[in-house]
Amino acid sequence: AGEAERETFRVLVAGCGTGDAAILLAHQLSLIPGLRFQVIGFDRSQHSLDIAAARVAARTPRQPPSFRCGSLETVADTFRASWFDYIDVSGVLHHIPDCGTVLSRLGTVLKPEGGIGVMLYGTHGRTGVYAMQRMLRLVAPADEDPLQDRVEKAKALTQALPVTNWFKRNPVMHDSKDMESDAGIVDLLLHAHDRAFTVTQIFELAGEAGMAVAGFPRWHAYTAERIRDGRLRAMVSKLPWPQQFAFVEDFFGDMHKHIFYLVKANSPYGIRCLESMKGNLPPTPSMRLDTILIPGFPGLDVTKHSKFKLLPPLAMRAATAHGVFSGKRTLQQAFLGLREDEAKASSGKDEHDNKSGNKAVSLQASDFLGQIKDAFNVLAPHGLLLQSAAGAANFKGEQTGSGLASVLYRH
Repeated sequence: AGEAERETFRVLVAGCGTGDAAILLAHQLSLIPGLRFQVIGFDRSQHSLDIAAARVAARTPRQPPSFRCGSLETVADTFRASWFDYIDVSGVLHHIPDCGTVLSRLGTVLKPEGGIGVMLYGTHGRTGVYAMQRMLRLVAPADEDPLQDRVEKAKALTQALPVTNWFKRNPVMHDSKDMESDAGIVDLLLHAHDRAFTVTQIFELAGEAGMAVAGFPRWHAYTAERIRDGRLRAMVSKLPWPQQFAFVEDFFGDMHKHIFYLVKANSPYGIRCLESMKGNLPPTPSMRLDTILIPGFPGLDVTKHSKFKLLPPLAMRAATAHGVFSGKRTLQQAFLGLREDEAKASSGKDEHDNKSGNKAVSLQASDFLGQIKDAFNVLAPHGLLLQSAAGAANFKGEQTGSGLASVLYRH
């Protein structure tokens, strides 16, 4: 039994609601041949869990998630210490007043090499939202008005806003899908508690909870490469990553949510622990091509994935011809393979690729890295990233480090 426990990949979906993430993760993990796993959804609302259980029953999955009712404040008392490989807590912590304490307690049930996936609201992109909430607490107080009346007042207030109002001037929020439904309006404007975070506050929150930021799936959105002005980009790129992220966030002012991964504070895969690599990075910021191995998607042919056709062309070629997502080749090997293909085409050795007579353009590492990152933005959300993580735990190739933490760093 002890050996079986060690081989089980365990996932906790903290604040699972009606089960979306738990069902998705269980399905994605079930695609890995021979993987023993357990997905547990945990939520304080029994009504939501009943809906989640009914959804699972209707789907009859091979390895369904299970559900438990309880408050996140009690998570450390509910589950064993160092029990989960991965914890998903998306869109939850910003609704909890003492979110730092809850994050710390989640850390106690996380394995030393495990990781936590988080989504928090972003401060700048939600400009105007909290002024709207304050106004509605005055004219539509929760302790006096029925919920539907409060929704109607929120609609009326939104329609009456002058052009100078910050909420109306913020298209990310004013024109969001949340404003198209009563449920969305409640979540955006009438929620009992929510707060937004800057990048700096995310790093502070993680540190106070004994965690470290491992990375952002939309890495390019936070780095200096996003800045068009060359002189400014060069200055900002010299900053340590946390400060670079904070600068870019303030510069663009458009981030309405942050999706990121956390590891234990003593993990070698936290961003702060990787600063020594900055002098060796290629032109675009985040990785050394010669040392980074993508563990791949065990048991899943990425080229047959439904979203493969959405990948940028370099990533497609890297996947089909050079196994960049196979878990057996470093980014450097795939990049050099593409360069070799290009050289053959330009010299006429590869007749098939040279029929058009077009002169090949020299492949740049910056273009290659950018498209690989864009590919992961398409392929990696939730299940595929976890699938990669689960398989990487037993991968014995060139990878330095193992388990979910190393995957989070590499992605």
